[in-house]
Amino acid sequence: RRFLLYILGLSAVTLLGLLFWPPESRGAAQSENSRGPRRYGLAVRAPRPSTVGHGTVSRCRPNAQNCVSSRDMPNTSCFEPPWRYPSTMGALQALQRVYEAVQRYPGPETSKIITYKPGKYLYAEFQTRFWGFVDDVECLVDDATHVIHFRSASRIGRSDMGTNRARMRKLFDMLAQEG
Repeated sequence: RRFLLYILGLSAVTLLGLLFWPPESRGAAQSENSRGPRRYGLAVRAPRPSTVGHGTVSRCRPNAQNCVSSRDMPNTSCFEPPWRYPSTMGALQALQRVYEAVQRYPGPETSKIITYKPGKYLYAEFQTRFWGFVDDVECLVDDATHVIHFRSASRIGRSDMGTNRARMRKLFDMLAQEG
């Protein structure tokens, strides 16, 4: 009986969130000129980590289940290979394409670009709509090897159920489809 009440309560909260969701916010990415992702739903907040936004891409914590990085060792669970852009493309153009892909990201969250240094570094935040969880995404260009290293990590929680890995794969798939 207690389980049934729990399920009914959870369903009611979800339904209310969907009913009162502003339709203009669905699927719309936030630009760098906006005030940031609007907080809807429950808005679980956590402060921005002091380790992000400084123009570098670091490794994930050992055995982290809510982080993925191209800087990790290939035999770890956090590793995902970096995006290799064509040698005919310069660093400026490659990171510009990542910038545009982040802005039009079609996932179930909003995005906001926090720091953009053309041809060098990009830092963005992705926020889930209902719960308000924020993930930090950093991209760093290595023009000598024609790769873009990245790190995507959830601010809170132990596991992201593969969300960060799926997001980065989707972003890089979008870039690969464009050529």
